[in-house]
Amino acid sequence: MNDAEVKFDDRNGEGPARSRNEEERTTAQPPKDNYAPDGFATDALDETHMLLAYAASSGINIDPEVSEAIARARAANERRNWNADIEAKFWPAKSKLSLSVKPVTVDSLAAGAVGAAAKATRRYFVWTLILSAIIVPVSIVMFINTAVSNDVGNLLKENDATAIAVHEQLVNYQSAVKQATRTTGDPANQNGNPVNLPGMSEALLSPNLVERLAQFARVSRQLFAEAQVLNFFLHATREPAWAGRCKKSDPAELREKCEATKRTNLELDVRAGDRAVDREGNLLYKSITDQGFEKLGTYQDIRAFARQTQQMNLVIYGAITAYVLPVAYALLGACAFALRNMAAQTGTKTYQPSYSNRARLIIALIAGTVVGLFNNFTQGVSVSPLAVAFLVGYAVEVFFSFLDAFVHTFERVRNPRALGASATA
Repeated sequence: MNDAEVKFDDRNGEGPARSRNEEERTTAQPPKDNYAPDGFATDALDETHMLLAYAASSGINIDPEVSEAIARARAANERRNWNADIEAKFWPAKSKLSLSVKPVTVDSLAAGAVGAAAKATRRYFVWTLILSAIIVPVSIVMFINTAVSNDVGNLLKENDATAIAVHEQLVNYQSAVKQATRTTGDPANQNGNPVNLPGMSEALLSPNLVERLAQFARVSRQLFAEAQVLNFFLHATREPAWAGRCKKSDPAELREKCEATKRTNLELDVRAGDRAVDREGNLLYKSITDQGFEKLGTYQDIRAFARQTQQMNLVIYGAITAYVLPVAYALLGACAFALRNMAAQTGTKTYQPSYSNRARLIIALIAGTVVGLFNNFTQGVSVSPLAVAFLVGYAVEVFFSFLDAFVHTFERVRNPRALGASATA
């Protein structure tokens, strides 16, 4: 065929020119079995892009067949040349890729994961601050209360024994003074030592009476002061009438009278027993026996005030120690676990927002409430009840293991035959 014939054929749409046009149209149009991928496949391709980028930046080895299948799938998606064969190879490749980067997931690599982790961290940090603001002051008050309450108990025990001995000495001394006055007319001197009393033994004369009274009054003052400390936080017990506190707004004379009354009841007059008299012949100062019996009466008021205050503190602070603080410590332990867990997951890019930590707080609340009911929970381990509450909140799994073991033991006791039958089966 010559050139003229070729040109003629081209003008009529036949020959080589027509073949090229058909070939171009065939190439431009996808085969009938090709189609555009749906949104689900497109999202999965975007996820594999994030996982591949993480694997490459972290140095994780990826099977070449996996990366090749994903690359072909991405190319087919861009050309809208998706087909069943590409999709059949893509999903196993995505599964292998997800397994290679596990525990990292698409959700943990998402842009909002870091922000969600920061928000959750702030939330648990605030909870930790609130719990610490409750626990620290209450723990300080409980520590002070326990120490002072124990000291009050020791002082009560000491002064109870001293009060009996002082009362006996006062009675004996009073009898000795009366007998000496009838016999010789010579009263006792200011030190409480009767002078020239014939027939009186040294034990009956009680030469250390003033010294013992001074020590007794000192312990009574200390006991009253510490009982006031116990009563400071609760104000549940009324102080003795002679210890009433005057207000600053009261007149100066009234304030001085209040202080003088309190001092008279709490302190031993250094001039007690002095035989000085006024112009009318009346004694200016009380005798040793009068001072001693007054201090015994004052001690009875102090003892009743201290004992009642101590009992109220034991009841109220005991309830706080048994039911309030364990719950607070358990919640604090749960917050500690949540913060530790989020810090580790954020560092490894595995954090995913979930409600598991909130559920853990609820479990810690329950565990902290009931852990004190089980006396054998810390069997073999010497830790304080509050430390146990913190550990229960931090590791609730340990508490559940204990409950499961306890239930199993209870079932074995209640129905040993059934358990034996199941074991043999």
